[in-house]
Amino acid sequence: MGFFRICKNDITDLLRDTFNAFPLRIPETRMQPLVVMGQKGSKMDYRGELQYLLSDGQPIEIDIRESAMANAALDRSKSISLNFGLKILEGFLSGFGMSPAPIGASLKGVKEISFSFTNCKRRFIDPAQLGSVLRGRNIDLGHGSLGVFKGEDPYRMLLVSDAIVSKSFTINIEKTNDSEFDASLPELQPYLADVDAKVKVNTQSGKSITFEGEDYLTFAFSCLLLEMDQQSGALAIGETVRSKGAGGQEEATPYATIDEDVFEPGMVEIE
Repeated sequence: MGFFRICKNDITDLLRDTFNAFPLRIPETRMQPLVVMGQKGSKMDYRGELQYLLSDGQPIEIDIRESAMANAALDRSKSISLNFGLKILEGFLSGFGMSPAPIGASLKGVKEISFSFTNCKRRFIDPAQLGSVLRGRNIDLGHGSLGVFKGEDPYRMLLVSDAIVSKSFTINIEKTNDSEFDASLPELQPYLADVDAKVKVNTQSGKSITFEGEDYLTFAFSCLLLEMDQQSGALAIGETVRSKGAGGQEEATPYATIDEDVFEPGMVEIE
């Protein structure tokens, strides 16, 4: 539960810079608005849905809004080397419950790939409406899941406010060692035939492989800071948490760096 560090690429740049979102290494359904996270340094820990942490135990009646997303970098990313592409691909395929090994083996001879996300949506809540809904409602200070927020060195409490979701992505073959390379190689077909029926896999023109699942998976999310009164459990909604640090404040935000010139802050891996 922390950051999976990968080479800088335009997909993670877009998610962090444009949408202020944390890219997930393994897309999943549980990361939705109103989920509480604990954060300390580069560690992020799933704590559960906010409604179950409130002292009254009542549902949170709030609109979870949805809007379509369109962006050239999501429609087709820049090319990246196969080695780094496979690291990203491993997480994406895990989200669909698929093994990356057969796909990686079928791409032998490929030098560069790109990714495309289709039917992307943004699910989000209005912070002002959330503030109204939470007025007079307190956190259950005795709840067993809140231990990380107490003590001398507590985690910060974050609330997922936005989720960027998609149920399909495509691997695009950009550069190969063989001009006749075909993404529908015979050795790939037996594996695709055995893939769970819940995931549709198609190849197009021998230059792309598309995976489409039944459920929309979150592949990036944004957070608000929740401030909890340690005596009463009263909640206040703080600032939007930045997905990148700023000068002198890296320790206060979920930020990880390998090399400031070449590498991107890591993709988030949560347990």
